[in-house]
Amino acid sequence: MSTQDHHPPSLDAIISSARKEEVLGAIRSSLSNCLSETNLHLTVPGLKSKTRGKVRDIYDGGDYLVLVTTDRQSAFDRILASIPFKGQVLNETSLWWFANTQHITPNAVISAPDKNVTIVKKCSVFPVEFVVRGFVTGSTDTSLWTVYKKGVRNYCGNVLPDGLFKSQKLPANILTPTTKAADHDVPVTPDEIVKRGLMTRADYEEASRKALSLFEYGQRVALEHGLILVDTKYEFGKAPDGTIILIDEVHTPDSSRYWIAQSYEERFQNGLEPENVDKEFLRLWFKDHCNPYEDEVLPDAPEELVCELAWRCTSHWVSILSIIKPHFKTSGRITVTTGHIGDSIMACLVQCATGVIRTFSEVGEEQEKAAKEARENLKTLESGLEGKHFFGGETIGFVDIAAGWLGCWARVVEEIVGVKLIDEETMPLLNAWFQNFLQVPIIKESLPPREKLLVHYTDFHKTIRAAST
Repeated sequence: MSTQDHHPPSLDAIISSARKEEVLGAIRSSLSNCLSETNLHLTVPGLKSKTRGKVRDIYDGGDYLVLVTTDRQSAFDRILASIPFKGQVLNETSLWWFANTQHITPNAVISAPDKNVTIVKKCSVFPVEFVVRGFVTGSTDTSLWTVYKKGVRNYCGNVLPDGLFKSQKLPANILTPTTKAADHDVPVTPDEIVKRGLMTRADYEEASRKALSLFEYGQRVALEHGLILVDTKYEFGKAPDGTIILIDEVHTPDSSRYWIAQSYEERFQNGLEPENVDKEFLRLWFKDHCNPYEDEVLPDAPEELVCELAWRCTSHWVSILSIIKPHFKTSGRITVTTGHIGDSIMACLVQCATGVIRTFSEVGEEQEKAAKEARENLKTLESGLEGKHFFGGETIGFVDIAAGWLGCWARVVEEIVGVKLIDEETMPLLNAWFQNFLQVPIIKESLPPREKLLVHYTDFHKTIRAAST
């Protein structure tokens, strides 16, 4: 299908969308409420440690990793701003591409318990980013246009012809790998990758084939929806069985550059920048107002640019790439969250635990109020568990432990203070989670006998009551 036959929208048509002001209102109200930092290892049982990436917070869950995609916006190897709703867009966009590229390569995804969260298999990550490019463009130090205009004609093992212009389509897609350095990615040739022991020749060639196939497929899907996939980056790892799998993010507006297909040719012929739906305009603003690589302190990104990028990440992305529209539309309206993981299982578990503890410690009307709130939170948790699978066995996960422990603690509180918190009829999933939890061998070995628990917490309850009178 050609873009002419598909009649894709122009950027001007999308910008003038009647819903833009509605979405911008939600964006502006969330500027101070972005998901910029998480600390789940402090509140979620089973998470051992946290690694803070440029955009993702990564938690070690033993046999798996928990990836939280935040709203942080990075470029020039720096954090430039926090963009409302960006994390959700990146996470759900990646999940769609992961699900629809399994014919090209397997991936690390296990499940997605929240709009900002993906649980993945552990693997040995290759210290190489596979950057695939279809056009001569970019503004960073490692971008193809930056090095090309300096006279470089052999870049990462690719021989480039003379006479190319900015934004021009390359004769063929090329792969320009970089090393994954902590502070700055460094371009590298395939021979250097093998010589330095970063990957074996066989692994590099297999990952390269997969990267180019993914990019070709991404370009085809994007063009069917009025977009040009200009360049992107992929990351790969090796599973314990030796399989090379796709990891990190795929074809998101953060890892990829997209242009509007309908206006590209005319604007290129007139020497104009292509209309885009990515972060390039924010990059250019920083390049015009500071040295983003060397300045110790960067200026604050203007609010209007932050809002514009949030709008492009949400409304533009959903409007143009209609394949992911179901993730964001409810009853014909865009659904946006606060940017926090406030409606996630993790936060709900914490809210439930707080309510149960308050029920245990309060008296009279305050106890009744706490019990009511605890039941409401438990019902929310019940709905959040729908469709989730209990890991169990040696791979028991943080949700298993947290939900199971919560059920155990709630039943102790019910018996001691005489209130009903978990109803088996209206909360069958939570009840089943608790029963499964009790059957896990390591839990059965660790939990003290029921009678001992009741005696201990009954005495503790008496101590609390005496201290409050």
